[in-house]
Amino acid sequence: MGSDDDEDDDDSSTTHTPMPEPPGPRRSTRNPGPSIEERVRQAVQESTESGNRIRQTRAQNRANRADEHIPNENDAHSLIDGIVMSMLSSDVGINLEYPDDPKSLKEALESDEADHWLEGIHEELDSIRDMNVYDLVPRTQVPRDRKVMSGKFHFKRKRDANGRVCRHKVRRVLRGYEMIYGKDYTKSTSPTARMESERIVCHIAAALDWQLYQIDVKTAYLYGDLDEEIYMDQPKGFEEPGKEDWVWRLKKGLYGMKQGGRIWNKTMDVHMKDMGFTQISVEHCLYMRTTNAGTTIAAVHVDDFTVTSSTCEEERQFEEEMRKHWKITKSDASFIVGISIKRNRADRTIALSQVALIDRILVEFNCKDVNPTITPLAPGTKLSKRDSPRTEEEKQEAAKLPYQQLVGSLMYLAIATRPDIMHAVSTLSRFNSCFGVAHWRAAIHIVAYLKGTRDYCLILGGGKPVRLVGYTDSDYANCPDSRKSVSGYCFTLGSGIISWMSKKQATVATSSTEAEYMAAAAATKEAVWLRNLLSEIQHEQARPTPIFIDNNGARILTEDPSFHQRAKHIEVQHHYSRECAQRGIVHFEDVASKDNLADIFTKSLGTAPFEKLRSMMGMAKVDTDRP
Repeated sequence: MGSDDDEDDDDSSTTHTPMPEPPGPRRSTRNPGPSIEERVRQAVQESTESGNRIRQTRAQNRANRADEHIPNENDAHSLIDGIVMSMLSSDVGINLEYPDDPKSLKEALESDEADHWLEGIHEELDSIRDMNVYDLVPRTQVPRDRKVMSGKFHFKRKRDANGRVCRHKVRRVLRGYEMIYGKDYTKSTSPTARMESERIVCHIAAALDWQLYQIDVKTAYLYGDLDEEIYMDQPKGFEEPGKEDWVWRLKKGLYGMKQGGRIWNKTMDVHMKDMGFTQISVEHCLYMRTTNAGTTIAAVHVDDFTVTSSTCEEERQFEEEMRKHWKITKSDASFIVGISIKRNRADRTIALSQVALIDRILVEFNCKDVNPTITPLAPGTKLSKRDSPRTEEEKQEAAKLPYQQLVGSLMYLAIATRPDIMHAVSTLSRFNSCFGVAHWRAAIHIVAYLKGTRDYCLILGGGKPVRLVGYTDSDYANCPDSRKSVSGYCFTLGSGIISWMSKKQATVATSSTEAEYMAAAAATKEAVWLRNLLSEIQHEQARPTPIFIDNNGARILTEDPSFHQRAKHIEVQHHYSRECAQRGIVHFEDVASKDNLADIFTKSLGTAPFEKLRSMMGMAKVDTDRP
């Protein structure tokens, strides 16, 4: 799945009638009400306070933790950095912390929850000592070419799927921004499981009625051995008695290190393979093994494991082996990487949702009282760079709007559990560097839609065979600024979709057939990746994967090089779909536009077609407040 880059010739989507503003005082319907200009000024004014608060907290958090590379475990909002930010070229983000989490030791110990925070501090320091993370050495033994780095405590109220506090978590972290590349670290990258992989694991567990559970490795970063020579101050107020001026010489990884995640990932990979697991070659954080007791598939996101096992005995054996290597907590899968999981074993289905994140967006962006809308963007909406601020005054007013933070929040929803807003959010992401009031109002429209569909979930499983089916579509010359088209695709394994994308095409298509052909190439690439992944987890697709397309000319081009005069200029990369069709990997089939599921990823639809396709993609209303 994906979204558009924030380019200079960036795209737009449809324009709509004025959208609900962040709520203000109710006015009587007996008078004509404020003018459009007054309503725009009101929207800006009411958003200023929210925007300032979000920017201030964001700046503080970036100073406190972004540079320190602290993974925020099981929190949907912290995943924006790793998942959404890599998809957007501009510096987009949301509050990575809840605003009331303590920002310093002083603040934590002066709060009403000081006892909880103090307990968390001692628990963290005990873990560091018990795991032999450091040697305590005199400061005079530190080589002259080595800097003694500082650290801090990181405080976080860990919340469940409903946003309720379930734990007061404290981490001792090294200030990663003090580290020097080439001296204190060299490589810092590490993989995590893609959202498609998480959904595939859930679908297989539901469809085959396998066990589904989650495992969290406690203090995971402390298990990996450190190659570099790094020194760190003792935490002030918690020094070793009689050795207050001594320092830590680190022997193992620590949270905040640039290479911390990489060290843990390498350690985890070695142990998983020692336990008989095979790393999936096309998805490096997906593992599988088959023993006499059964089969296990595990998707790993840092230290969170989403696991499905074919038998209870295999589940028990895997848990026992994990406990031999690490301290873990295990439970039935219910809330993983910010996603709520509700299972109906009788129907063999699993419902994925992010109600807590939606509720938080409504509060943080002052939209609790906004009137719900029926679709993410109203039909006829046309957004363009022409809607961007032109005068200095307009630019200053737009700068007060927390547009980038809101789009970043919505993007995580769109790529995780809400494909119904993917096209709308992808459209808005094109204006991250040139947004205006019109773009802000369109974003609020999406929030209003989410409020009205808060309880909608993505339903996977259903007991059907694991059979890959795809849909592809394009909207020709969609962008009013560049006249580029939009590509969209999605794939299902027999129930709700497990992969989707909405993205502006890189080059201008000269016909609708060419635009559809380019979209088909993108869908083919995703189909090949999904087929390879499924094959490695023992769900090989015996027949060519059907991909439905509603353009007959593009379908014919995937079969043979017809229409030479009209297709001779198409770049070679877009002929990949034809090659794969000829090799029997995919097969393109006709479908009516009204039944093309990918249509929802390329344009703003009316209510009836939108609701039809939303249902077809596996989204349904579920009582998310019930356990």
